[in-house]
Amino acid sequence: MSTPEPVYSSPLEDGLRYVEELPSRVGPLEAYMELFWRRHPAPALRCSLWSDDGEGPLSYVWIMEYTARVGAAPVAAIGFAAAATRPELRRRGLFTCLMHVAMKRAAQRAPIAFLRGISNAYRRLGYVACMAEQGFTVASDVLRCVEPNAPHIIRGWSEADCTPACALYNRSHAVRSCTVLRQPRHLPGLRATSAWEPGDEVLVCERDTTLQGYALMAALPYGQDWRGFEVREIVAADADAARALLAAVGIRAEREGRAQLTIDEPPDSAVGAVLRSLDCSHTARYVSDGGWMAAVLDREALIGSARAELARRFSNCANEIEALLRTGALLPCDRLLVQLLLGSRSWHDLEYTAMPDELGLAWQHFTQSYAESCERELPVPFIHAADRF
Repeated sequence: MSTPEPVYSSPLEDGLRYVEELPSRVGPLEAYMELFWRRHPAPALRCSLWSDDGEGPLSYVWIMEYTARVGAAPVAAIGFAAAATRPELRRRGLFTCLMHVAMKRAAQRAPIAFLRGISNAYRRLGYVACMAEQGFTVASDVLRCVEPNAPHIIRGWSEADCTPACALYNRSHAVRSCTVLRQPRHLPGLRATSAWEPGDEVLVCERDTTLQGYALMAALPYGQDWRGFEVREIVAADADAARALLAAVGIRAEREGRAQLTIDEPPDSAVGAVLRSLDCSHTARYVSDGGWMAAVLDREALIGSARAELARRFSNCANEIEALLRTGALLPCDRLLVQLLLGSRSWHDLEYTAMPDELGLAWQHFTQSYAESCERELPVPFIHAADRF
């Protein structure tokens, strides 16, 4: 197989070549890869290693370009996904070599990168766990007693709902780290009807002709009833709209004969608050290595992009803290910095974090002078299922 015409190509050591290709130029994909990209956000590039004699790809990874939130600040982000190395060439360092070059190149496009990693693989590349895997398990009969205080209309989805639905999503999660800043006219993750499964179903909540929320329910493959009833996303303008949607989802689950359903929502959203008030089971699994991970690609650019979030958290000293973070005088470890900015660790946690001896005075000054002026309670970092890759 000859090397494809790339958008970028560079020789490396040991007879290797780094190549970036547009998805449209990659050629036919394996069936499982075609299915993967039908169910996930579209990639921008495929990065791969080839041999100088044109053999390849030996190892590859796909990247997405999107806008992620770092608190209140929208920041350009890179997502790495669907990586693979030829079985006979594994454990030779090819993928590590590929990722080092791909991350260096990605730093020209965005200051932060995300991926869903496996344990013992990505920490050595600078990645750190940035959010917990969490959601609710709900008995469908519990939702029978949920009633909104005002009348709502529950109806099906139409293309005209895309723009107000995306706007509502962006408002509802305006300061939630890791969420994707969605573009109007496109609700991501909607699966069309195919030979293997029905399309996803979306219920819309309306009050006074205005969209107040929606619920995205996952399609269940034909003939498979072992999976539970999964609600991939519920967005509500307020608790009343959340109650109306939850009641409708409960009716829909019981109609399908499902006694239990899972709802993928953070605990501090409007929907999460209603579910907690119903004593629904909430689980959060946070792992130190693997799961959703993030890495700093360009520290100075990231801190500059997150200026709005630093100003939100620090009322009187944001400029001074920004300068200390830029130079590395404060939090020189990029892993700790990204956890702090994304909120997977709070500023309060840092009071119990050991700092290098040479930072002793600077750290003591920081904790004494600034800790009380920052916002301690931050929204739970979360990436909704429709945006995951």
